[in-house]
Amino acid sequence: PSPRGAVGLHAKAAMGYLGLAGVSGVALAMLDSSEFMMRVALVYGAAGLLGFLAQSLLAIAARLEPALAVTTLTFSLWSVGVATLTAGLFLGADRALALGAWLALVGTLLPVVPPVAACLVRPLSWTHAVRNRRHPADQFTVSPGRS
Repeated sequence: PSPRGAVGLHAKAAMGYLGLAGVSGVALAMLDSSEFMMRVALVYGAAGLLGFLAQSLLAIAARLEPALAVTTLTFSLWSVGVATLTAGLFLGADRALALGAWLALVGTLLPVVPPVAACLVRPLSWTHAVRNRRHPADQFTVSPGRS
C-alpha cells in the first residue's frame, strides 16, 4: 500500500487491538481471579502493548517517513505475528507464542533492510570516489611541457 494506506491499515489494526484490550480490561476488573483470568490478563497486555501501542507507532512512523512505509507483506507478517503471539499467550501454546514473536520480528525488521543495505553500500562507493578524485588544486598545476 501507499504510505497513506499503510497509515490507515495500522490505525485500523490499532483500534481493533484497543477494543480487545478494553474488553479484556473490563473483564479483568469485573470477574474474579482464576487461571482463565490470568490468561485474559496476558491477552490484555499483548493487545494493549503490541497491538495498540506498537501499531500506533508504526502508523506514525509510516506517516513521518514514507520510505519506511510498510508493504502488504510487512503488514501481514506483523498482524499475523501479533495475533498468533496473543493466541499463544492465551492458550499457553509455546510454539504459537514463539512463531508469533518471530513473525512480528521479521515484520518489524523488513522495512529497515533496504535503507540499511543502502547505507552499507553507499560508503563503499563514496570511498572509491574519494580515492580516485583529483585534488582541486591540481587543476591549477602547470605540467612541465606546457607554459
